[in-house]
Amino acid sequence: MFKNKNYLHLIPTLRYGGAESFLLRLVDNLDGNHLIVVLLESPKDEERIKELNNNNVGYLNISLKKLSLKKILIFFKYIFELKEEDRIFSWLYIADLFASLIKVTFRIKAPLIWNVRNTLVKNKDYSFFTYLSYILCSKLFKNIPDKIVFNSKEAMYQHINQGYPSEKSIIIYNGFQKLIKEDPIKLKKEFLNLICVARYHPQKNHLLMIKTLASFKKKYKGKFVLHLVGENIETKNKELTNLLKSYQIFDSVKFYGIISPLKVHELFAISDISLLFSKFGESFPNVLAESMLYGTIPIATEVGDAKYIISNFGEIVSLDLSPQKISEIILRYANLKYYSSEIWIKKINACRNFSLNRFNMKTIARMFSDL
Repeated sequence: MFKNKNYLHLIPTLRYGGAESFLLRLVDNLDGNHLIVVLLESPKDEERIKELNNNNVGYLNISLKKLSLKKILIFFKYIFELKEEDRIFSWLYIADLFASLIKVTFRIKAPLIWNVRNTLVKNKDYSFFTYLSYILCSKLFKNIPDKIVFNSKEAMYQHINQGYPSEKSIIIYNGFQKLIKEDPIKLKKEFLNLICVARYHPQKNHLLMIKTLASFKKKYKGKFVLHLVGENIETKNKELTNLLKSYQIFDSVKFYGIISPLKVHELFAISDISLLFSKFGESFPNVLAESMLYGTIPIATEVGDAKYIISNFGEIVSLDLSPQKISEIILRYANLKYYSSEIWIKKINACRNFSLNRFNMKTIARMFSDL
């Protein structure tokens, strides 16, 4: 529509999370001028900004530790110059609250679009400030945004039930793009490659995965490698390493910690099966759709819109299932790869094509440009 449209993006941090990664993909695919404003202390900001291929993107951190008069002037100059055809996108509750206060206080003409990227969880699973922001948004500021974008049906229905206006609520699923070509010898690997991209946190339920793979190891005749990626996924995390050792799968694990999206995609390209056993809090689990871009079969618990993402191209497992039962599902896919290679090739190709078509980043970006 407006090729020279200006976008202001407000977000708490640019850590390696789903909302943050999607924002960067969006600005790389959305015509216009962008200013990304980070509200809190965020040590990875500049590193992440370097991932962008779009030269029309500015960056500003206005956290208390980095605030200066110059930054304040730049920020207010930008917001006062915003016109009705421009847009303010806020990402996550803290930014939604901040953007609403700015819009009301200074009567900014540009429409405000909240972006909610999670389902609701128990109070104790939020930081105090995040929970306070959510309460204020749902009770006092719910009529301020012009639209509210959710990335899953479950997240939208939950928030509407808590007071978010249904007439302003829409769903736009996350979009993705392949960052590398696939490994041509993926099918020839002598061992099974499993991958789990999830920070070490009770929400992500690593214990269930570890128990499952301990059971799988007893049944599987071949070798497997589990690639673990995410925050606090490192050998100095004694809680994690002790669990892996106690269930006797430590020697089958490779630790990566926090790595760039490019490196994550390189791992997806060599992996056969992607695992995500979250207990709660997921809205749109990005790693499932991203791994499917490379024909990596997803096996995940039924959280958020995981069922919609996976469709018929992987497996949804109930949290009520025992680790032994889940391990049998993994075993079935492992055996399919080695004993029915033609069927396996058809399955991973169908998985890849499905994800590429349903979650095409350029298509998703056009939906945001029309808001």
